Formats: sequence, structure tokens, C-alpha cells
Amino acid sequence: MLLATGAMFTACNNEIEEIAIEAQPEAVTRAYGDKTPKVVAYIEVNDTNPLNAGSYMMDGKAFFDIVEIFAPNIRKDADGDPAVWFNDNVTCIMNDVDKYIRPLQAKGIKVVLTMLGDHAGIGFANLTDAQVEIYTDILTYVVNHYGVDGIGFDDEYADYSTSLISGSFGKIITSLRAKIGDDKLITVFQWGNYLSSQINAAAGAEIDFAYPGNFGASTFVSSSSIAGVTNAQWSPMALNLRSASTYLSLSTIQSNAQKAANGGYGAIMTYDLRIASERNPLTALQRIGLGAFKKTVTYDGNAYTKDWTPGAGMLITKNDIN
Repeated sequence: MLLATGAMFTACNNEIEEIAIEAQPEAVTRAYGDKTPKVVAYIEVNDTNPLNAGSYMMDGKAFFDIVEIFAPNIRKDADGDPAVWFNDNVTCIMNDVDKYIRPLQAKGIKVVLTMLGDHAGIGFANLTDAQVEIYTDILTYVVNHYGVDGIGFDDEYADYSTSLISGSFGKIITSLRAKIGDDKLITVFQWGNYLSSQINAAAGAEIDFAYPGNFGASTFVSSSSIAGVTNAQWSPMALNLRSASTYLSLSTIQSNAQKAANGGYGAIMTYDLRIASERNPLTALQRIGLGAFKKTVTYDGNAYTKDWTPGAGMLITKNDIN
């Protein structure tokens, strides 16, 4: 891991001198619990600088409550045990958290690393009990070492090569909760192996927020199919911010956001926030703000390009954290 980190330091150091003299962002006084539902931004960091999430404001504070960094992956180590893979883009961000993550946190935004399958034959649904502990030890290390606010799970693209093990996904959730504590977040994208044979009600109760797997401006999923997940943990909406918006769909976004707020739902999830010059999300975000909070969302004009140069990736294994 140290060798991989050193290689990435070379690949991603295009702005090291600037970072060394850059003033730290002034913290904005804002408690995480200021508003419900929470507004979530999944950001494809292969394409987009996550700092763009901090450019949208409501009442002088950050509009987004949670940024999900999409996506580190679950892979196998040399022994076939689970490991965490940072691809070349994720590695650049994680090697420079002071630049790409701390400014978001200073604005009161929680930053979560979303784990995704990676066509490697291993995923959240086929781990033995011993492997669950290995994996959650690594995830706990990642949370603490990089100073992030939690872990998300998306059971896509695992391409499982062995039989699924009943309860594996749920055991990951309960084990991780015990290790990272209640002040960190656990989120789940409702896709793949999430039903009760994998996530029972006890594990579901440990999830902070869960999001539906079907996107659309007119989509409103009234309840989660994950056992133990209540409406207070659930986002009934999943909006792809790159999709074209008509006046009709914007109107539906606003009415659904109002419905989410009135129904006591915990979150409103958005996906694929891009830099405003590529795809401006402001009109959709404004409709969320008007519908859920009866307030105006503004854009501060700060657009952040993808200013790193991808190099090598980095695999974090059980041996690295020991």
C-alpha cells in the first residue's frame, strides 16, 4: 500500500505547490441535522470534481447534506479475501483529502465512500463470516485513515463467482456499525442482493439512508424493500441530474419533493452531479428546495474542473491495515 501510495503521489502532484500555500476553507456553522429530508449527491469522480457539490447553497449554507464518492470497489486480494480498490481517479482524491474532501466537510457536508462491485467474482453477498470481519476491518481503517464520514454499498457488477451466502450483506452492515460507531453513516443503494435473505430487519435498522434503484423525475417509491428500513431512512426519489428536464418534469420534481418532506422521508437522492458548465443542475435542485423546504437554492458560481492527472490505482488489503 505504501508503494502504491508513493506512486500515486507522483501521478497526482500536479498542484502540490499550490496546495501547500492554499488557505484552509473557513468552516460554516451548520449541524448535520439542520434539515430533513437530507439531500444526497452521488458524484462520478472519474468525470467530476466532488467540490462542485459545495457550490449550491440554501439559506447561506450548503444545500447538499451528503456526498457519495462513486466509486471505490470491492475486489479480492491474493488469498481471495475481500479488499478495497481505489481506481486511478479515486486514488488521486483520497491522496489529497485536504483539497477534495475537507472543504466539503467544512461546509457541513458528510462525505461517504460508496463501495461498488467490480466484475471480480466477489461482493457483499458471498462473504464468509471470517471474510466479513476482514472486510469491515478494512472499511473501518479506510473511514478512520482518510477521515471520511461513512461507507455506502452498491451491489452492482460483482459478477459473483461462488454461491451466495445467506445473510452476508447484513452481517457486513452490523459488523461495520459496531466498528465505526453511530456517528458515521452507512448507506445502501437498493439494487442486487438486498432482500431479507441478505439484509434482515436488524441489519436494515443499522442503515442510515437507503436509495431506490430506479431513476426518474416522476418516480416516487413509497417504501423500501429492505427489511428494517423505515421511511425516515428512505429516499423515495432518485434523480439523474444529467437527464434532460422539461417544465413538466421539473414540476413533478417539486411536487414529489414536497411529498417526501410531508411524508417524513429521510432523504432525496440525486445522481451524477456534473460541473455546471457541462450540465447545469440548478433548475432541478431549485425545485427540490422549493418543494421540500419552500426555500430557494442558489449557485455561488464556483465551478471546479477535474484538475488531477490519473495515475495508478491502489488496493488496500488486510495486510496493509495490519
